[in-house]
Amino acid sequence: MWIEILCFVLTLAVIYVCSKLGHSRTLAAIPGPPGNPLTSFLIDYLDLQGCKTRHVASLHKKYGPVVCIASKEVSLSSHSAVPKIYTIQSEKTSFYDMFIVFNERTHFTMINTQEHKNRRRPFASLYAALTVSSGETEILMDTMTMKFIDALAKQIPLEKKLYELISPSILDFMTAFIYGNLGATAALESSQDNQINDDLKAPGRRLLFFAFNQFPVLAEWATIAINKLGLSNHFPTRTYPQLFSHGWHTWQSFDQKISRSEKLDATTSASVIAQAHDSGITGTALAAECADQLLAALIALNHVLISALWVLSQPSQHSIQSRLHDELRALPPSALDSAGNPSIQTCSKLPYLNAVMKETLRLYPPFSGAQPRRFRSDVVIDGYVIPAGTSVSMCMYAMHRNPEVFPEPERFWPERWLDVSEGRMREMERYFWPFSAGDRRCTGEQ
Repeated sequence: MWIEILCFVLTLAVIYVCSKLGHSRTLAAIPGPPGNPLTSFLIDYLDLQGCKTRHVASLHKKYGPVVCIASKEVSLSSHSAVPKIYTIQSEKTSFYDMFIVFNERTHFTMINTQEHKNRRRPFASLYAALTVSSGETEILMDTMTMKFIDALAKQIPLEKKLYELISPSILDFMTAFIYGNLGATAALESSQDNQINDDLKAPGRRLLFFAFNQFPVLAEWATIAINKLGLSNHFPTRTYPQLFSHGWHTWQSFDQKISRSEKLDATTSASVIAQAHDSGITGTALAAECADQLLAALIALNHVLISALWVLSQPSQHSIQSRLHDELRALPPSALDSAGNPSIQTCSKLPYLNAVMKETLRLYPPFSGAQPRRFRSDVVIDGYVIPAGTSVSMCMYAMHRNPEVFPEPERFWPERWLDVSEGRMREMERYFWPFSAGDRRCTGEQ
């Protein structure tokens, strides 16, 4: 009997190894370092160190637009590959399981295309430019702008670093926008509320992501053991604990009000959580969507705004600052509100300001890492056969720094987006996608 069992196990092992070798042989035809089709150790280690994106970009520079970067992982950097990868025929990989919130899949992590489409629809309208620049949202934006200006005035000469004012301001706006007054923070005035921002800087965050991505079963066992032993204060077992705790308790407060048919104030009625609930998203799915969107907004807005201010603060960029000042000073009184600030609609029409933000997004996109997809059957992309189940993604870092499309790619040069031919602009736009692409691109793009 034992001989039969051993033979059966050995047969399965041989089949598994042969399938792996067959997969590796197909990937070996794709350009890249010789050992890459056999292992993912190096790329995983670089990911843990925060160096994966630059490493992959360097491989594209050496090997071209299609590169095998690890076993079962291929990176591409041509605009022709974008519509092929980010299409309804592809599906998200297990990579996105790390972002499941409250045991619920949000529209960011949903695998099924139709489920994602149905869930995404109400949020797309909530983040549309027309919605954000009108009604309660515009009033909220004006209020938060004045609070930031007041806080900034109190810090002159600056006793804090500027980002220490920007981060809490973003948090206060986004919590009010998503949760209304039920979950609005006062991080500019309260260090306790600002602890949510501390989640974004937690040093162990990358290690946790690495552990749950590479060793999911072991990481799950370790989590259970740590929690049972009461050691979670010493060994964090989840990312963004303050943010998700805030989101959970705010959802509970909202859910109680709805169940009691209590009237919501104007700000809360216009919030994401209320509008999403009215569209039919309820229960923990609603809690997960709102917490997930708060996290995404905090990461994206902090990164982009602080990157823009850092670049503009450099002595070499003084001329860019001056041109921005001139554009703002040239605005007529009719374009300003009662406090003398330009409206959202006005800002969206300022050519140089928009060029500065585009150039910031080119060099410092909110998320420049891989956004992987997979196919259930073999697919040909840019002339290479990609085996079924292989993780494929675009290297945004390489695309945004393609010297043939963006001359002097490392130079911060907003003028590249101004006074160019229609054909030239179209070519740059093809390689510019800081909010991803396809039906699953970021809902906050506008």
